[in-house]
Amino acid sequence: MALTRVFIFNLILMKSLLFYLCIITILSCQKQQQDALINNNIDDSNLFSALNNKYNLSSINIAPSTNQLVAITKTLKTTNKYLNIFSAININSLRIYENKKENITIAMFYFKNNIEKLFAIKGYFLDNEFIITNDFLFERILKDKQNGEIIITNNDNATLIKLVNGKQIFSTINRDSIKFKTQLITDCEGNHGGTGFCQRQAGEKFGDCYRAEKDEFCDSFIACLAAETQPQVMLMIAASCGCRATACAVK
Repeated sequence: MALTRVFIFNLILMKSLLFYLCIITILSCQKQQQDALINNNIDDSNLFSALNNKYNLSSINIAPSTNQLVAITKTLKTTNKYLNIFSAININSLRIYENKKENITIAMFYFKNNIEKLFAIKGYFLDNEFIITNDFLFERILKDKQNGEIIITNNDNATLIKLVNGKQIFSTINRDSIKFKTQLITDCEGNHGGTGFCQRQAGEKFGDCYRAEKDEFCDSFIACLAAETQPQVMLMIAASCGCRATACAVK
């Protein structure tokens, strides 16, 4: 009888240990997934698909061709506005995103020795030259994964996103001379922005456009996490808000 009680006790103990081991394994897997999502490298096919569907991208996160690299580098080096930026970014980190239908190219760079800071330019290639139409800056300063600040600039405008216990608080940073008025316009399908790559509505603040586009991008759990953790996704959304949307044609 005593041996039976010992056997039953050991059996219960073994089941308890297995239960706790399973819990620890599940939590560990969840943490690894979260860590992967907050990493600076986009490697999820669902995320690529979400970006492509949203912005009709023909090329996503690819290395530039030699001609593209030469053209972009030349423009940055010969434009006074970008001389300081050019010396601070890592040229070898250049990645290209393209919407060939609308002749739009987004070029993204990491800063030297700082993977939490990226610079992006939006423009198009013309006769072996790259014409810049917008520039964007991303900087993330996190205390932990739930708290910190993210700043995204669009030329002279900027959006500040404060993370407080995982909650995002948006505020807009503008030059005093810039005034906006709200004028809501939807595209032919009832979505925010226009019918093409450019998404900022007439009179809309950059920060308001970014917030609306980010929310609209969140059509899945993975896309939502990417929109909040991936610099490349955040810059792509910012780039779409860096130009005026084309309103729906009146029929």
